[in-house]
Amino acid sequence: MMFRETGTKEFISESQEAFGWLADHLQINVFKIKLDGTILYVNDCTRRLFGFDSVEDIYTSNIARFYQSRKDRKLFIKELKKSSEVKSFQTELVTKSGNVKNLVISAVLNEDVISGMAVDNTDSKKAQATVENSLSILRTTLESTTDGILLVDNNGKIEDYNKKFIKMWNIPNSLAETGNDDTLINFVLDQLINPEDFVKKVRYLYANPQEESFDILEFKDGRVFERYSRPQRQEEIIAGRIWSFRDKTENETARRELDENEIKYKTLFDTANDAIFLMNKELSIVIPKRLICLDVRAKK
Repeated sequence: MMFRETGTKEFISESQEAFGWLADHLQINVFKIKLDGTILYVNDCTRRLFGFDSVEDIYTSNIARFYQSRKDRKLFIKELKKSSEVKSFQTELVTKSGNVKNLVISAVLNEDVISGMAVDNTDSKKAQATVENSLSILRTTLESTTDGILLVDNNGKIEDYNKKFIKMWNIPNSLAETGNDDTLINFVLDQLINPEDFVKKVRYLYANPQEESFDILEFKDGRVFERYSRPQRQEEIIAGRIWSFRDKTENETARRELDENEIKYKTLFDTANDAIFLMNKELSIVIPKRLICLDVRAKK
């Protein structure tokens, strides 16, 4: 009997040591805490997380002091009392040095003792924040450019666009939000002088995703757009296509007016009965090069 009792005590002692060793070598935070916040046990991973020199230093603290938000602590206790178990409860705790850690906690309540584990999710949150920040920068860049931008995947589904694109093509937001490129193409065709050429180029590029393209689009209302398209690559893989549209109406109008004025001046020079000449500040006679070109073309 004494042998069995001693054996039982040894077994319990060995089991406790084994549990302690296992808990201390787990890369996860293990804890036992009373409802009033008294810390009964934490493993070495938890000690390192909170930046203490020893677990004994943590035992002198109340868990409530580590919570970034008191509301989180109250909600955690409330859910535990309600069902005696909490899974994947997210909260923020503050370390000894003041760093904020995002933890995902799972725990059970037995009488007034909370036993559980917590996973440090801080790096994931940082990674998510980095991604969100990158997306914000991309969105800001898209909206700040003077060009209309449209991104389409390999299946013709719209991935993104900026407000400038919608405004340039007079596309209703409800239509753009459908996410269907064919729907947008059908909507804009009536605005173009050569809709067949427009569609032909789009179909060709979708059939040849590796190619780039540049052309000029002329509208019935006189507007003129430059259209540039190239494949969207993720490393070496073509993931879709980027369309860029630039309004060159003012430039084209100015060029046409310049050509018209030159023709008028050339006509004036050729038909005038009086002697007309241009003179620079050195009092030398000057004939503009473009007028000479026009004269050569006229003689041909």
